Amino acid sequence: ELGYSIIKIDEYDAYERKSRLMLESFAGCNLDALIAKIEKSRDNGEALSETEAELIKKVKIAICNAADAAYELHLSYSKALCGIKSESNDGASVTFVDENPFEIKKQEKRIMCQEIRSVLGSTGLLYRGVR
Repeated sequence: ELGYSIIKIDEYDAYERKSRLMLESFAGCNLDALIAKIEKSRDNGEALSETEAELIKKVKIAICNAADAAYELHLSYSKALCGIKSESNDGASVTFVDENPFEIKKQEKRIMCQEIRSVLGSTGLLYRGVR
């Protein structure tokens, strides 16, 4: 439902944590504290407004989408990360990649940021007082 269907369940936590930390750095707040504050008002008998419920849902979707994007990138570079670009079937020929691991990390950050912005850009959560 939230967009993380391609990630293996045992690998999801690491990608989710990375996405959550990136989103927290963008938003300038602790997401757990924000969600707890919103849900506490519900526990005090106040109903969650449609806006608050939608914000919680969008935050979860943004985290899942960013995790998905990072996982897909990792899959596409899985051979590059171990240094092998191609191998022949008989094993006599191996070509190594010239990919820079720092460039891969930059690309990962960029695509995760794009996913987060695409979901939360209109919510005001990413706004930090500068236009």
